[in-house]
Amino acid sequence: MRSPSPPESASSRSIGQNEGMTDVTDVEGSLLGNSVLRKEDPSLLLGTDEYFDDMDVPGVGYVHFLRSPYAHAKLVSIDVGDSTDAPGVRGVWTADDLELKPFLGFAMFDPVFSRAPLAKDKVRFVGDIVAVIVADSRAEAIDENTAADVTNDAIALRVTIDENAGPDSLNTPLLAFAQSALLHRRGLAEETIVALDALASRFPSHALTDEILYLRGQALRDLGRPAEAIIALEQLAERVPLSFYRDRALVLLAEIAELDLGDASSSAAYYDRLLELFPGSLFAPEARTNLRRLRSLS
Repeated sequence: MRSPSPPESASSRSIGQNEGMTDVTDVEGSLLGNSVLRKEDPSLLLGTDEYFDDMDVPGVGYVHFLRSPYAHAKLVSIDVGDSTDAPGVRGVWTADDLELKPFLGFAMFDPVFSRAPLAKDKVRFVGDIVAVIVADSRAEAIDENTAADVTNDAIALRVTIDENAGPDSLNTPLLAFAQSALLHRRGLAEETIVALDALASRFPSHALTDEILYLRGQALRDLGRPAEAIIALEQLAERVPLSFYRDRALVLLAEIAELDLGDASSSAAYYDRLLELFPGSLFAPEARTNLRRLRSLS
């Protein structure tokens, strides 16, 4: 008498045979489809692990990556200026300097997806690496982030771009706004305001109006002109009532009122307005906390 066949095990059973699917089987020793015993958790939870940053290594340098603030943009030029001569900076490199070859991030991808580690000619996502900075300390490396002048032909996600949309088909306002934003990132507040005013004068009703006013408010505050900053930010609410910048503009208004003008009452009023108009805003928890603090001081 023949013994009955043993039941199929999970590691040998074909999946989806009757559905026209490809046979899939568990692979012995693979992380896929198997429970994995984690051995690293105790030391992580107890804080007894030692990381590279905990070690005192003579001559070690710190690397910082200058990343694109845009989801899709042409890289027109990169001017590192005198960054390499800055104290503590060992070097600044771009794709042209290193000439790194494209590679696949995942082996199973088609070779058409190969990309070099540093962006060249175009950035394809927010955070795409544009330049590498190495310095003696982390602070010096990060400081030099603002010294790299990256001129982008920006393509903002929130603005629908139609290549055949009349006079703006070359995205002139977008390019001008991108250059203004980069001036601000470099700490050049006065130049930022000049560029923004020229842009607003040339395109008074453009879709970027709210972003122009918000950035103008930030730059004016940087220059120590809080009263003018408040005017710019208040104009944002009046001119673009549906702007998604309104809640963050109210937060900035509240900060200026309290920290720059010493006006706790106006600051609380701005937080109140934010909670009334945008109760679901990401800034709402911060607004409630600050509002309670301001009321406790009065």
